[in-house]
Amino acid sequence: MKGIEAIRRDFPVLARYVYLNTGTLGPSPEPVNRRLIDLYLDWEHNGPGNPENYGHMHEATGPVRARLAAWLGVAPEELAFTANATDGVDIVAWGLDWREGDEVLISDQEHPAVFVPWLWLSKRLGIKTKVVKLSNDPKVILANVEKAIGQRTRLLSFSHVSSMTGLRLPVAELSRLCHDRGVLVMYDGAQSCGQFRVDIPATGADFYSLNGHKWMLGPVGTGAVYVRRDLQERVRPSWVGGGSTSVCDYPELGRFEFPDTAVKYEFATRPWHLHVGWGYALDYLDGLGWPEIEARVRKLASLLKERLGAIKGAQVLSPTDPTGATGLSTFSLEGWPFDKLYEALNKEHGVVGRPVWELNAVRLSTHFYNTEEEIDRAAEAVARLAQTRP
Repeated sequence: MKGIEAIRRDFPVLARYVYLNTGTLGPSPEPVNRRLIDLYLDWEHNGPGNPENYGHMHEATGPVRARLAAWLGVAPEELAFTANATDGVDIVAWGLDWREGDEVLISDQEHPAVFVPWLWLSKRLGIKTKVVKLSNDPKVILANVEKAIGQRTRLLSFSHVSSMTGLRLPVAELSRLCHDRGVLVMYDGAQSCGQFRVDIPATGADFYSLNGHKWMLGPVGTGAVYVRRDLQERVRPSWVGGGSTSVCDYPELGRFEFPDTAVKYEFATRPWHLHVGWGYALDYLDGLGWPEIEARVRKLASLLKERLGAIKGAQVLSPTDPTGATGLSTFSLEGWPFDKLYEALNKEHGVVGRPVWELNAVRLSTHFYNTEEEIDRAAEAVARLAQTRP
């Protein structure tokens, strides 16, 4: 990995704030931004609707799909581009054939991206959503899931890494448990991909959604969903149109066919340049080295949790054990409501985090471009606030 000062020059926001909110939106490096802007201007200047230029931009996403698929350990044919991780959840949620009374398991630490689609299906189709309590102890998680599985349970839909606490779930073990009982598995990788390399087959996932705009530092509007090849016939496209079919004739002929790949879940004109830009972000991250990125994320998060835990009145809610810990550190502060704490850190101390209203807490995200000095500044800000009241 190149020197930290050189890295930080690629992120202008770091000169303005102690930016600890990658878990919401990761800033794209300037080299990525410049390449993306040049690409878009070239597209516009050559006529975006020029058939040759239009087709070239669409085709340029092919190598990115292949590269992302290789990064995830899957086949390109199993990957569809989306606008975000939520799209992927919805593609699977609305694509499966549900019957009234079928059950879906979700955890008690889910982002609305995961639980809202299932709540809506419960109102529309009569399926049941069962909430499973998580724990920092993986054995407790497995026991709770095993207890929750019933005769009508058809799918488990959990986040790979909790957006609330940063807990890294024992996904491989969860998948084996579910598959042994005939239950399909979907993971949301919004908080995992980019913190560390994700090997989807190793997770045991049948479906996996992700985005490019958090830890992978890609453009907003990028995402993908993995649908295991042998399950694609069971996940029917719910939104179709130009681009989602391999063959289509006008209604009098009534003939159309979907491609035999996950591309069937893509339709209509898309911001293809953004997905090409996602490839640029992968270039940048690959150049730094994934083992180095993961090690630095873990080191900084561990230091932050240690510093926060030493502050009187502060309670670290995120796991500290290496098997379950990630770059997300969530904490509460005695006497401080989450919104006041978040606002004071941001406006008074320039520390950018995210409120976690469900836990009356604030979440701080540490990525490779953060420094030990920034950890000190954030902890010192919390320590000063601990001596006051809002």
